[in-house]
Amino acid sequence: MGSATCRGLLKAKAVQPEQIIATDIHHEKVEALVRELGIRSASSNVEAAKQADIVMLCVKPYLIHDVVEEISGVITPDKLIISIAAGIPIARIEDLLPPRHPGYPCHAQYLRHRGSRCCRVLARPLRY
Repeated sequence: MGSATCRGLLKAKAVQPEQIIATDIHHEKVEALVRELGIRSASSNVEAAKQADIVMLCVKPYLIHDVVEEISGVITPDKLIISIAAGIPIARIEDLLPPRHPGYPCHAQYLRHRGSRCCRVLARPLRY
């Protein structure tokens, strides 16, 4: 799902390739995307989350807990967190984030399902 998300964002011209930082447990997949799409890669989820303004959680639902727990130490209040993990309520992601570093979790479904910490400005549907 992550590679499809990257391709879709680039096709829609919503972002430039250098604005995307990808990670995957299968490093060869990320390196193939770097070559194909011109995006950047990071050595870890933590490193990518540190550099990002928007953190997209493009993982299978059973991995959400581990990934959010892993990056929670670098999530600051100015970061927008978008999840495409089906069936994972935003409240669950909020519960995994420390209260001092809330971020702004919302679900990618047109950003309509925003977490309780997401401000109204961020909750408007994205158009591109």
